[in-house]
Amino acid sequence: MRTILESALHLAKRMNLVSVAEGIEREEEWTLLKSLGCDMAQGYYISPPVSGEEFPAWYSDWTGSLAASRPGS
Repeated sequence: MRTILESALHLAKRMNLVSVAEGIEREEEWTLLKSLGCDMAQGYYISPPVSGEEFPAWYSDWTGSLAASRPGS
């Protein structure tokens, strides 16, 4: 499985494409994909589905938590 992931992500980079992993449900999955060069992810690990009305508040909270987790914050 890892070889397939590495190959797909390498191909995406070589083609100047942004890679998006779908269905990420656990931190370990995202940690592995990130270490292999995956650009983005979606799934319950990131967030359960939210409505269009809920999205702005979710996004604000999410980007705020990212900023707080950066070194020097």
